[in-house]
Amino acid sequence: MENKALKQRLENLAQEQLIKYLEHEVLERERGRLRALYQQLHQQPQPQQHKPSYSHRRSTSRDLDQQFANLTLKQKEAERDAVSGQLHI
Repeated sequence: MENKALKQRLENLAQEQLIKYLEHEVLERERGRLRALYQQLHQQPQPQQHKPSYSHRRSTSRDLDQQFANLTLKQKEAERDAVSGQLHI
């Protein structure tokens, strides 16, 4: 029983690490996007009516956000299963 509990704990920690990694990736991409935007705005002053399109970059962030949301749901399911005694491999 103790071995099973330790394996479950190890699996949960591995999943938490993956979630933290994906969070870090999302934040790094957002930081890069904001840095590029900041540099672009300060290098070339543009009129207010011209707004650049960021839809492609945001779609990548949305993809990562969706992956993160899916992992969060999987982690919650794993925690629920751990409480109920079920184990999914």
